[in-house]
Amino acid sequence: MKVANKVKFENGVSFEFEGDETYKVDLSEFSSEMLTQLAVHGLAQKLGDSYSNSESVHEAVEKFYGVLNNLREGVWNPGRSATSGGIWVEAIARASGKPLAECAEMYSAKSKEEQKAIRKNKSVDAAKRAITIEREQAKLAALPQPENVDVDELFA
Repeated sequence: MKVANKVKFENGVSFEFEGDETYKVDLSEFSSEMLTQLAVHGLAQKLGDSYSNSESVHEAVEKFYGVLNNLREGVWNPGRSATSGGIWVEAIARASGKPLAECAEMYSAKSKEEQKAIRKNKSVDAAKRAITIEREQAKLAALPQPENVDVDELFA
């Protein structure tokens, strides 16, 4: 249940609680030590969020570095990051033998039509399918292994 709306403003955040008043919290209210703690928490959250949907360590690392590099360059929320492409970038890297970051940069520079053509490349498509199979095998391996099931108990 959502009980409040958070609204960012130039130097803080306001919290608009349903049926209650709005509370404005301005960064100027905090000491430099507390601002550092808030910044470290925000950095950990932002970088952690960057790889939360990753399906492989390689993809997670690339997403992490993509967001970190954007932050270092002063970009908070790019329209499209250098690591866009996910599994397709990983497939291009595997098929070409080139570094993942290089493939991500080249892929993201292409138009949607050009990216579609790249995805139709037989070697890239085969690498993508292999990655998908590997991920599914890893998920399967993580499941509990079948044991002797008492069918009578199962259908009782």
